[in-house]
Amino acid sequence: MRKFFTLAGISLLIIISAVFRLYRVEGNSMIPLLEDGQFVVARSIGRAPRAGDIVVFPSPLDGRLTIKKCTAIDGSSIFVTGVNLPESTDSRHYGRIEVGSLRGIVLFY
Repeated sequence: MRKFFTLAGISLLIIISAVFRLYRVEGNSMIPLLEDGQFVVARSIGRAPRAGDIVVFPSPLDGRLTIKKCTAIDGSSIFVTGVNLPESTDSRHYGRIEVGSLRGIVLFY
């Protein structure tokens, strides 16, 4: 019985780690919503993002994972901005993001 619970626990962890990811916020572009150093939980893309969702994606500028707010949707691409606009490099600088490039939608912060 103990072996069953161990295997079940390991299986559950594998499933959870495949669906949910932990990301660390870097920078001030999302203040006051998200603080530098804060961790967020995102889930793998299971649906199209909606305006207002916070999304994780590789920056078109340097490939580093970036966290921004989805502000507009145009078919298969989205426009993203930081909450703290003066501190944010976002779609105003690099254009729209393809939905297919998203790594996740933030659920908890």
